[in-house]
Amino acid sequence: MKKIKLTKGKYVIVDDEDFDYLDQWRWKYHKDNYAVRTTYRGALYMHRVINKTPKLLLTDHINRNGLDNRKSNLRSVNYKQNAFNTGLPKNNTSGVRGVVWDKNNCKWQAQIMVDQRNKFLGRFKKLEDAIQARKRAEVIYAV
Repeated sequence: MKKIKLTKGKYVIVDDEDFDYLDQWRWKYHKDNYAVRTTYRGALYMHRVINKTPKLLLTDHINRNGLDNRKSNLRSVNYKQNAFNTGLPKNNTSGVRGVVWDKNNCKWQAQIMVDQRNKFLGRFKKLEDAIQARKRAEVIYAV
């Protein structure tokens, strides 16, 4: 594992075997926490170069650190898969994606997004029951 210096005092982590190839260019720190360089065709993201990501797919950083460009941390995914690998919202009270506290009914509500639509899974008195409903739905809908 080696580091490549970016602008703004930042560094990106890459595998040893990729270092020499990538270090021949000047990479910039992008505000979205990525390494990028400009070419005559436009912006070129380092993680897409390393992962050799096909045009219609995205490169997902498994650990959600955009400056960790080791091959073991990168994978090609579609938009749905990439959206699933996001952190919990700051206002999440359950600690589990898709499980929220319903103030009006004083119960835990489970839900899941399927084909860009929110699917209601039920309301539960116990947090554990709502979490189980969400986990079952993840398996059923292969999210």
